[in-house]
Amino acid sequence: MKLRLDSSIGRLVQDTHLPEELGFGKFFCPIMVKGVYRNEEWQTLELVPYSSITLDPATMIFHYGQSIFEGLKAYRNQSELHLFRPFDHAKRFNLSAERMAMPPFPEECFLESAVQFCRASSPLLPEGDNYNLYLRPFMIATQVGLGVRPADSYNFLLIGSPSQKYFSVPGGVKVMIEREWRRAASPGGTGGVKTAGNYAASLLSDRRIKKLGFHQSLWLDSAKGQFVEEMTGMNFFAFLRDTLVTPPLGDSILAGITRNSILFLAKELGLKVEEKPLHIEELIADIKKGECSECFISGTAAGITAVELLGEADGRIYPLKSPDGPVTIQLRNALVELQRARRPAPTGWIVPV
Repeated sequence: MKLRLDSSIGRLVQDTHLPEELGFGKFFCPIMVKGVYRNEEWQTLELVPYSSITLDPATMIFHYGQSIFEGLKAYRNQSELHLFRPFDHAKRFNLSAERMAMPPFPEECFLESAVQFCRASSPLLPEGDNYNLYLRPFMIATQVGLGVRPADSYNFLLIGSPSQKYFSVPGGVKVMIEREWRRAASPGGTGGVKTAGNYAASLLSDRRIKKLGFHQSLWLDSAKGQFVEEMTGMNFFAFLRDTLVTPPLGDSILAGITRNSILFLAKELGLKVEEKPLHIEELIADIKKGECSECFISGTAAGITAVELLGEADGRIYPLKSPDGPVTIQLRNALVELQRARRPAPTGWIVPV
């Protein structure tokens, strides 16, 4: 299936002007990719003008939640534009599709969609390390009708947003330990894939923590509420004594591509790394004793963001001894160099546009 380019794309991009402050996910390119799945196959794939989507009120996405998405970035290194790890994002997209009983989207079509979108949108990405082009591919069920079952028709869409930092918080984010609610069931749940319902399940907590002065929720395991899992949309790392520790992957923790990149870099930099369960009470005790000196969170949108403190809904706080400390800074700098193709990367991680 070949991607068809609408003839108006170039003019639309040329006539678009960026705002002075981009922020994150606030301004969108005037184009999008749209693919249609019907009769058990992907029928069309087009790069078209950005527009609203009209759906029947009985469209199954509204009722049964078949929706998946990805988030990946393109970076500019001097005048060259490239995607970071698009093949891995394509694979994860299809893992999400499989879990949600949705059709796989051909990896070559995923890559071509991202490459052609970036080529067309290139004039809208400013130079400099403060900017990136954030891509949001997603798939939704479009069959009309009621009754719980997998849909038989879907739309694939890809939109993009020239963006800056996700968090602009000097000193790091304040994280509340979420002890009342759970984000994802395990074993057998959907927490390990990028489906919309996982994020909806976090919104009540998000509203509460913002009122309490926090930036992010730290989710615990669904069975006992004792072990650290992840943030709402990011993975969690702690520097314990002399070792970088992160919870092991499972079906309630997303296999973060940034997480994987950090583990690669940490080993390359000679850091001791361990993937092991983190008991929340032991983590708090280590923070109080100064034996856990740094924590940070990671994700495609967030990059590496330092944690200033952990806290509780009742007002107790556990400040980190070295928020945005040397390990966090070293890994962040290495990650930026890797993402911007200024540091050698494994084969296939950097894909020129």
